[in-house]
Amino acid sequence: MAPLALQNVHLRRIWWALSTPSFLDLPDSAHYFHDDQHRALIAELLIKEDQESAKVNAHFEAQVPQVMGRYFEQLLLYVLELDPHYEVLAANVQIIEDKITRGELDLILYDKKKEQKRHWEVALKYYLQVGEDGNHHNFLGPSRRDFLGRKMEKLRKLQLPLSHHSQIRAEFGDLKSELFLKGELYYPWAKEKLWPNQARADAPSFYFLSIHQLKELHSVSTAKFCILKKPDWIGPYFTESPSECFSLTKLVEELEAEFQRIYRPQLIAKMSDSKSSFKEEERYFIIPDGWPYSKP
Repeated sequence: MAPLALQNVHLRRIWWALSTPSFLDLPDSAHYFHDDQHRALIAELLIKEDQESAKVNAHFEAQVPQVMGRYFEQLLLYVLELDPHYEVLAANVQIIEDKITRGELDLILYDKKKEQKRHWEVALKYYLQVGEDGNHHNFLGPSRRDFLGRKMEKLRKLQLPLSHHSQIRAEFGDLKSELFLKGELYYPWAKEKLWPNQARADAPSFYFLSIHQLKELHSVSTAKFCILKKPDWIGPYFTESPSECFSLTKLVEELEAEFQRIYRPQLIAKMSDSKSSFKEEERYFIIPDGWPYSKP
């Protein structure tokens, strides 16, 4: 991913979404940039937007509070509206039969360069490897309600085919359905990585470890850490507030208290320490005892 110096947090997340490769190499993957020239154009547009950071913040603050997935869609919509290569024809298009919603299409676009209408299903996912091979069902979400395998089956069998529904074809004609899939995969600490089937080689990968393993990491005993809450999972974290950063000892205390409240892995970032700001160097999921099984 090419570095881009942006101060606005929403714009930094947009650039991450566009520049970071999907963790899966799929034949129906949506690729945002047409070429290097298109990438450079978007970088210029985002740098220009960054000079009006208050306007960008006002745009997102005016929206109804959303779950991270919906917010991610709004990030994508924001840049699409700026991009002269695309025209947004519709977003969150519902298919309703007999007053019952049968499905929803995330984005319908007109790609001006390819002169083609495109349907994008947008997904932002974080999975931890809990099985012994690359089967997609061995990658589990932090909430334990979502497997990569289940998500891929839903997208392939239910979501992407919605573009062929008679209501959609009548309004938009032929659409090329694609998956705009972004996110991160996490692998057990100090073990060989077992890549998922169809893994993309250039996608970044990360580790998860238990809180006991974290306590034993003497190499980071002097480091500073932040506990990341959604939507700060999206892209590398940056803060100018020293109060957000903990020592390893304090981090362990905070995590143990959080695990008493909710039995779920917590995402942390190891931060670089400078006089005026802290930037993410590495990130890990820290898992509570016994996870992903029942709380001991």
